[in-house]
Amino acid sequence: MGWAVGDGKTIKVWQDPWLSTSRQLQPMGPPTEASHDIVVADLFQANTQDWDLNTIERELPELVDVILSIKPSKQGAPDKLFWIHTKDGVYTTKSGLIFNDKGFTTEQVLTKAIVAAKEWQNAQTREVKQHQPRRQTEPPPCYGVVVQTDAAWIENSRMAGIGWIIKQAECTQSFQNTSSFVTSPLMAEGLAMRDAIRKCKELGIWRFRCESDSTQLIKALNSKMEPPELYGIIADIRLDCTTFDSVSFIWIPRLRNVDADRLAKQALNLVAVPTA
Repeated sequence: MGWAVGDGKTIKVWQDPWLSTSRQLQPMGPPTEASHDIVVADLFQANTQDWDLNTIERELPELVDVILSIKPSKQGAPDKLFWIHTKDGVYTTKSGLIFNDKGFTTEQVLTKAIVAAKEWQNAQTREVKQHQPRRQTEPPPCYGVVVQTDAAWIENSRMAGIGWIIKQAECTQSFQNTSSFVTSPLMAEGLAMRDAIRKCKELGIWRFRCESDSTQLIKALNSKMEPPELYGIIADIRLDCTTFDSVSFIWIPRLRNVDADRLAKQALNLVAVPTA
């Protein structure tokens, strides 16, 4: 099991595995007496869910890049335990067999099994809904507003450019932004969608359809399950969506998303450092 960071209030910095979504990883220590019992939320800036660089450099200087690459929930969603050996973090019988074959000690297996029990029980009901395909031959009602999002990403610098367009009957609005310490194209796509959703909320748009050419992102948003690396981002999207009258998430081909793609690439070009 591992922890996906939400509000950071549950995860103990030195005792819990929270630094990786692919393996159990936590700071090596030893911690100081003052920092022994701190939780991840203590690494945030006061009254926010933004990382406090000064605190991280003081407490965990060798892990600055790793920690800044984790995207917590800005809305304060709770931290979440996930199953490391599956892509969506959900326990299955198959993943359980893999887990049992990893060579853990008896004590480790017992500890992990106890922690995983409740997650497994919850997963049984969630999996039924998760594996029901959602095929739509016609887009749902969009109430005259369509939001299209896209992202561009550079692996070496881990910089992402994000762009989104809000199309209404009376006008089309274009937006772009950048984000650092982005670990994958999928994370970049998620950040683009989160910013677009937040902008709709700021503008008082309550009914709309979101479109993206990222199959993985749309699947995660529609299935109610997410890759652990996207937990904080998607949790924020879902929380924001509870305030809207109607919102849906639709996949579109890349050729129908060229405007948002252009904005994302433009944003990324402004911050990209040329290489010799």
